[in-house]
Amino acid sequence: PIVTTGSMSLTAYLLHIVIVVGVFDYIIAPMGWSVGEQELVFFGLVSLMIGACVAFAAWNRVGPAERIMKRLATPKR
Repeated sequence: PIVTTGSMSLTAYLLHIVIVVGVFDYIIAPMGWSVGEQELVFFGLVSLMIGACVAFAAWNRVGPAERIMKRLATPKR
């Protein structure tokens, strides 16, 4: 799972940012959860992100963000 997630690292980074900003800033932080509870939720969300990357890799070996960057970086002929 870690190697698979690493093969689509840009997608994982972007997904991680969306999860952290969306979940932590707007749901968990306003609820006043303790640091220990926040760490447990964070671990669960990171596990979910890794699972999503592994599931996506079973369908397509290249992540969506990597595919977009490849199209943008490849010169037109």
